[in-house]
Amino acid sequence: ARNRGIRLSLNLSVQQFHQTDVAQELIELCREHRFTPAYLCAELTESVVAKDIKLVRQKLALLNEAGIQVAIDDFGTGYSSLSYLSDLPIDILKIDKSFTDQVTQQHTEYPLVDSIIFMAQQLKKTIVVEGIEEQIQHDYFNQRGCQYLQGFKFYKPMPLHDLPF
Repeated sequence: ARNRGIRLSLNLSVQQFHQTDVAQELIELCREHRFTPAYLCAELTESVVAKDIKLVRQKLALLNEAGIQVAIDDFGTGYSSLSYLSDLPIDILKIDKSFTDQVTQQHTEYPLVDSIIFMAQQLKKTIVVEGIEEQIQHDYFNQRGCQYLQGFKFYKPMPLHDLPF
């Protein structure tokens, strides 16, 4: 990843996040492998945030201070309060594929999807839209200023060395 100038994202489970000193472990791994923390993103689901908010805030602050970005993965599918979006050092909202799937040629308006995008933009969060498979989805989210789109429309999962750089 370092040689190709791309960001490495790690999905952290609820158990990893709450049962270990994961923030310090990630920081140490970056030091040990001489990996620039700015090229690392820790992805968490909303269920991680739903637990001990004080502990979550401490761990996210450590990651943030080290330069590691934090993303909320599958945003919109959890049951937690939205207040954490402005209270915690979260850099990226990854809009869940279930919202992407709503964008089809059969409809022209998607108020919930547009509300999520608007909210993220107002909070100055980077937006990643998951599950882009069709051109209409690509166009819809691109026209609304979403910074990053990911999905099978672009590439299927593959080993790093197979990426066409």
